Amino acid sequence: MSLQEQFVKLKNLVETSENEIKSLEAGRKASAPRIRKALQQIKTISHDLRKSITEHVNSMPVKSRGKKTEEE
Repeated sequence: MSLQEQFVKLKNLVETSENEIKSLEAGRKASAPRIRKALQQIKTISHDLRKSITEHVNSMPVKSRGKKTEEE
């Protein structure tokens, strides 16, 4: 799964959680387990996204810098 796809999935879960929190605040107790489940999924996806970003950065080529010359 690409970085963009992972981020979109994370964003969708946050939006879903926001709607469930509004329902919970309105008095619907049944929303609480769904929020907790979504938060656990957010945690998992966030961790996977962090790993994917690190792997992506490590796979990028390293630019070499020119050597410093000391001029007096």
